Amino acid sequence: MKTLFIRILNSFILIILLTTILSTAIEFLSTGKELPRLLTEVRTKNIAHILGATFTQEKGWDTLQDNIRWIEQENFKQTDIPAIRIIIRDRDGKTLYNSFTQLPLKSDSPLIVGGSVPILDFETGEVKGSVTAYIDKSYLKEETVDYIISILNPRLLGGGITILIALLTASLLSRSITKPIRALTAAAEEISMKEASPLLPVNSQDELGQMSESFNRMIHSLEHQRELRKRLISDVSHEILTPLNHIRLEARGLLDEITLPDYGASRIINKVDYMKNLIHDLDWLAETDSGEYKLRKEKLSLKALISKEVRNWSLKGEEEGKKIVLLQMPLDLPLFNVDPLRFSQALGNIIENALKYSVKESPIEINCVIEDDSAVISVTNQGKGILDKDKPNLFERFYQADTARTPDRGGRGLGLAIVKQIAELHGGRVWFTSKLNGKTTFFISLPLLHS
Repeated sequence: MKTLFIRILNSFILIILLTTILSTAIEFLSTGKELPRLLTEVRTKNIAHILGATFTQEKGWDTLQDNIRWIEQENFKQTDIPAIRIIIRDRDGKTLYNSFTQLPLKSDSPLIVGGSVPILDFETGEVKGSVTAYIDKSYLKEETVDYIISILNPRLLGGGITILIALLTASLLSRSITKPIRALTAAAEEISMKEASPLLPVNSQDELGQMSESFNRMIHSLEHQRELRKRLISDVSHEILTPLNHIRLEARGLLDEITLPDYGASRIINKVDYMKNLIHDLDWLAETDSGEYKLRKEKLSLKALISKEVRNWSLKGEEEGKKIVLLQMPLDLPLFNVDPLRFSQALGNIIENALKYSVKESPIEINCVIEDDSAVISVTNQGKGILDKDKPNLFERFYQADTARTPDRGGRGLGLAIVKQIAELHGGRVWFTSKLNGKTTFFISLPLLHS
């Protein structure tokens, strides 16, 4: 099975070879097309230069035919059919020499004209005539082929060196690209084998670097979830075993006739109810996590719901010597789309917490205001406050703040997690502010209805 490295390397090799072949072919084709014309122009200018030099030296055209014969012998291969035709005129336009009349043999191959080039007197710089050269196309083709062959060998050598350098670069680049992918694969296999993996190095800010960063975030999330799962199992075991031990002790007391039947039965029922509520809460949280739970929303008066919940908890507050105060709410508070059962549960959990952790003779204040596009409900109590170390985890399941500061305030540790879940299901959120030995306020926001 080909690895990604081999596939990328092969792709680079194919691109390099195709680019090299294509560029060489285009260059040679263009050379083969343009070179005959360029050679003709160069040859014509060269002939004009030679004739200009001989005219200056001899002060006239006396040796013109001998000079042309020398030019043909020295610069062109000798064949049965002359490769070049030359027409020379003086400055008045009179023809001094014409190969077409001087040379009897004709060629069927077309001729390429090199244009009319002036012949200069090198001493005075005056134009003394002009030369027009016509070179046989088949002859130029032979010269073009010879030229291409002459440059092909060094070009092949240079091209081979270029390809080797390009392949080395492609190999290094391929390794650089696949290195984080190989590291990601190895880390994923490590996770699958032993549920642990080192973080990947992030060596760039491109897509590969972003992939490594995303993987590292996933590792952090998995480790966090793993810790939460371990703690969840431990907490659930503790939350179930504790009441079970109490039930066993009460049952043993009833069996040994140490405990009064009414008292023992009441204690057992209380612990069974505790376990029932715990299982109900866990079941509901699992439903919401999986997305299976659907809110049963109704358009209701938020003021009525808050007032009802205050009345429900006021009696418990009075029993503990604590007063729940509902502050003045907006008169024009609109209807809200809420699940009355779940919203009452969320608000009730916050009020219960406020009662649990507030000091006696200190009122618990409940308020509701409109901020931006949301209604914000707040519950404030005076107490010992929340420690900084507890704040980040307060909405985690089974997390309980420092019980050493409030040893008589134990609970299941699910209340605030449920509040957070209910708030988010309604499209809102929950947060808090707290000062040590001061006020603690929990907030729930609900989005306004838009018509």
